[in-house]
Amino acid sequence: MPPRIAATFSRYLRDPRMPQVEARRVRGGHRLSHAPHSHDTHSLGAIVQGHSSFLNRHRTLEVRQGDVVLINPGDVHACNALSERDWGYDMLYLDSTWLTERCGLDGDDGAVFSALTTQDAHLHQAIRLATDALADGDASLLERETVLERLAERLTGLLDLPAQGEAEHGAPPERLVRAWERLHDDWQQELRLDDLCAAAECRATSLISGFRRHYATTPHAALIDLRVRHARQRLRRGDPIATVANDCGFADQAHLQRTFKKLLATTPGHYIRGHTQDQMLGHMPGPLKGQMPGPLKGQIQHLKQRA
Repeated sequence: MPPRIAATFSRYLRDPRMPQVEARRVRGGHRLSHAPHSHDTHSLGAIVQGHSSFLNRHRTLEVRQGDVVLINPGDVHACNALSERDWGYDMLYLDSTWLTERCGLDGDDGAVFSALTTQDAHLHQAIRLATDALADGDASLLERETVLERLAERLTGLLDLPAQGEAEHGAPPERLVRAWERLHDDWQQELRLDDLCAAAECRATSLISGFRRHYATTPHAALIDLRVRHARQRLRRGDPIATVANDCGFADQAHLQRTFKKLLATTPGHYIRGHTQDQMLGHMPGPLKGQMPGPLKGQIQHLKQRA
């Protein structure tokens, strides 16, 4: 008989007392599809099932169970399963200022991960411990803070200062930066390609090729990504979906819903609720029900005692 494929499970995990971290836990994720997108945070994920294709800017790597992916703020990326077998991960989104300070770094431009992936088993475990702590309804604030601090310790050697360039092709020219800044300043407006070309003082073909070369995206895709990033911040704050759609440059709530799902493989409603409607928890192992297996719970208690 072919192996049983688990139902798709997706859950966002947050603690309002810890705004520096958000987590997403996915199992059976081979049915999800992510378009290239970016985050404002340092993001890292532990692959716990299956294998997938990991796009980060201009590079595509294959990652599998035991690997950790590392994503810098603003880096365009996507991760999608390579087969119909179970694919799962625990993803953490860490406030960049908090992480840089915790790692003892103080750069004006922030710090960057020095690698795209790692097979550091201790870091992999630390990501899962942090996600488990957020998933466990009985975990105290001290427990959650402790595992997160230990995670930051594991990341210290993977962060570099100063930032190691914008891309493998070097920093973008000043004219392109002007267009990039115009995009970030006026992302709520109905921008035209001519507006960005005027800022960069170049033709459309040069602008688009420059964006692809230095930012691994196009002007239009960058604008949509910015709007989704701002929408995500507003939704996390508790703003109504319809209001967010209107304020973030979308035609209506349905437009936001389609775009959000295309980029993040989730809907605004799912993101707000934190979990899927059809979790099918009866078919999921203990950790996915918000319960931690004994060994992991014991490790968190041990870390708490050492703190």
